[in-house]
Amino acid sequence: MHINKSFFILLFCTLMYVLALTFGGIKIFQDIQERTRKGEAEFLDLAAKTSGAAVYGFLSEPFQETIRDFLASSQILKAVLITGPSGVEFAYEKEGGYIDWVKGPTFVASSFPFMPRPLSAPLRVEGVRNVVLSAQGEYLDWTFIHQILLSSLIVISATLLLAILSYILEKNLSFAQKTEGQYAAKDQERSTGAAVPVEDTLSSPLSNPETEDLFEIPRLDISEEDTPIQETEGASQSAANKTQGTEPLLYTPHTGVSWESHLEERLAAELHRSASFDQDLALLIIEAPEVHEQDLPLLAEKIVGFFTFRDMVFEWGKEGFSVILPNIDLDHAFKMADEFYTKLYKDPDTRHIGVAIGITSRSGRLVEASRLRREAEEALRKARQEKSHPIVAFKSDPDKYRAYLKKQEET
Repeated sequence: MHINKSFFILLFCTLMYVLALTFGGIKIFQDIQERTRKGEAEFLDLAAKTSGAAVYGFLSEPFQETIRDFLASSQILKAVLITGPSGVEFAYEKEGGYIDWVKGPTFVASSFPFMPRPLSAPLRVEGVRNVVLSAQGEYLDWTFIHQILLSSLIVISATLLLAILSYILEKNLSFAQKTEGQYAAKDQERSTGAAVPVEDTLSSPLSNPETEDLFEIPRLDISEEDTPIQETEGASQSAANKTQGTEPLLYTPHTGVSWESHLEERLAAELHRSASFDQDLALLIIEAPEVHEQDLPLLAEKIVGFFTFRDMVFEWGKEGFSVILPNIDLDHAFKMADEFYTKLYKDPDTRHIGVAIGITSRSGRLVEASRLRREAEEALRKARQEKSHPIVAFKSDPDKYRAYLKKQEET
């Protein structure tokens, strides 16, 4: 249905564009034809008055004044040439740009195709033979053309605005319908204490082409009491700062990246922002199992230099780091991780640092920060087993996840 609406909006906009341009072209063409007929009528009147003025003498002052006065009152004719036995006997232009005084004088050829040629007619002058009157007119009414183009532009702009508003409205409506049931299911889950079954929401992991075997899906519905988390140096340092009543530093003094204890809160905030704008988000865990402590600051700088945002890089235990990548899907995150791994290996300063990388992403789901973190941990656990290319991505199944939420909404 979404494709059909978009198709009809595109078809309507295209039709309006064509109609606006066609209408403008027809009106301009009709105006040129009307001005051509009017110019021919004015030229016949000019020829008659010029022949009458010839009784005062050919090229006399009254003769020339008659031509000047007529052009001053004419709406179409702009220049006049009179040729006789000796060539051009008289030339006059109402406005500059119609007579080439260097090459002739002669009329300047129009730069627009299909414009009428200069009008000409013989004059009867007593005592002078082969006298020809020629006139050049302006058949393009630029004021009228400007009005037509402005009207067409208004129609096209209004159509484009309508298309943009329709697209935004349809996008917001689609997003609202998609997330309404998800938020309702999440509220029900919080109120009942029930967790989303992992087997209904996740599929096999997406790993590199060399490792396609599956690994066990982590249990994400267990409580913290069942899985005590070992306190890391970063977390204990942050807790100590809070206990002592001092304001903790934004970045750790050893590696210069964010504290591990800040990851959960920042990840939750970024997940909420990504869901609000219907964007993806990826989480990477980069672990260096055998790294020397003095190499950790160097590894941290390489990670910050590659992934750009220092406040999105966090310490991870004593031998690794985690990275939040907003608006990045799983495939893009995997390519970035692969490129980072390759650069790390090719750099002589970091070639000796062996790393394993676990990746996961939001993939259109409304997930908690703890759930995403455990998915990345499970991907990292599998990556440790890969010797040649230790990068593994945990791929969820959004369709199963939405099906579960829909089922929860119906019940």
